[in-house]
Amino acid sequence: MNSKQNFQWSEMTMGTCYYPEHWDKGIWEDDLDRMQAAGITVIRIAEFAWNKFEPEEGVFTFSFFDEFLELCLKKEMKVIFGTPTATPPAWLTEKYPEVLNGSREGVLYRHGGRRHYNYNSPKYQELCKRVVAAIAEHYGSHPAIVGWQIDNELNCETCEFYSEADSIAFRQYLREKYNSLENLNKA
Repeated sequence: MNSKQNFQWSEMTMGTCYYPEHWDKGIWEDDLDRMQAAGITVIRIAEFAWNKFEPEEGVFTFSFFDEFLELCLKKEMKVIFGTPTATPPAWLTEKYPEVLNGSREGVLYRHGGRRHYNYNSPKYQELCKRVVAAIAEHYGSHPAIVGWQIDNELNCETCEFYSEADSIAFRQYLREKYNSLENLNKA
C-alpha cells in the first residue's frame, strides 16, 4: 500500500474494459490497434477470469494473461489489472456451498448467475485472499500494469444477504452488543 506506483499519470487518458478470455487470440492485436486508433490508451482486464488463474483449487496458472500482457507491452497499451473476485469458478461454489448467497426464504443461489456468492463468507474471503496474493506476486511488477482494481460492483445486483455466514455473524454481533439473551430481550 505504501509503495510507489510504477507508473505516473501525466495526462488525462481514455480507457475501456477488455476481456481477452472471450476472444480468439488471433484478434487480440487487431483489437488493441483499433482501440489505440480510437484514442484508448488503457484497458482494464481480468476481473471476471478467476477460472483462468486457478482452474482447480490451489493450482495457479498465469500463461494466458502472461501472453496477453506481453502483447499489451509490445503495443504500448497500459493495463489496469482487476482482481477476479467477482466471479468465483465453478469448482469453488460446488466444493464450498457455504460461499453461496441465499434468498430470504433460505434457498441458496447457484453457480452461473451474477453475485451468487456471498463476500461475507469467511471461506470466500480466504479463497479470495489466496488468489489475489498469487496474482499480485506474479504480476506485481509487470511493466504493462499501471493500476489495480478490486471489485467495483459491491451490492450492485443484490445488497441483501441471507446466507448462513450472515446469520452466524449477526448472532455474534448480538452476543457482543448485549452480552446476554436477557439483555437482548430487554432491548
